[in-house]
Amino acid sequence: SEDLFGLYFVDANTGFAVGRDGLILKTINGGSNWTSIDGGTSNYFRGIYFVDVNTGWAVGKLGTIINTVDGGESWSDQTILGFGFVDDLWDVFFIDTNTGWVVGNTDTIYKTIDGGSNWTSQATGTEYSFQGVYCIDSNICMVTGIDIHASNESIIFRTTDGGINWVLNYVGDGWLRGICFHENTG
Repeated sequence: SEDLFGLYFVDANTGFAVGRDGLILKTINGGSNWTSIDGGTSNYFRGIYFVDVNTGWAVGKLGTIINTVDGGESWSDQTILGFGFVDDLWDVFFIDTNTGWVVGNTDTIYKTIDGGSNWTSQATGTEYSFQGVYCIDSNICMVTGIDIHASNESIIFRTTDGGINWVLNYVGDGWLRGICFHENTG
């Protein structure tokens, strides 16, 4: 059996799942059948997101980021280099083909405005482990995660300026590993 960690459907038929050892699966019939596709790495994937049936990103272990523009037929490495980056990435979200965020362990939030060619750190100055990200538009985003120093404590940070400033918006019990909104209602 395969360990799967992330799932995203572009529409009612086309979906992708990611997991252990570089596993990427694709369905074009609503999940009735799945085909394994090669992402070019054996690193674990934790999150996947597509803006349309062709353009998507997968993220995972050791800061791995890959991108496809042909529906998963081929993937390009966009792993963040030059930051001494070794933390795992847990989630990815794009509002269009250019602007997106990735989040991960130890205060890891990165933003791109050029489709992932370049990434800018948007750290909060904390040691929280971020495991989910969702944006309503290019300014309003939320990240979820856990306080690595307090057992079983969850957090939500929010930005209203595209990630220039992140404000702690919630602290509570349990682990929040994801966040999603439907028509601006979370």
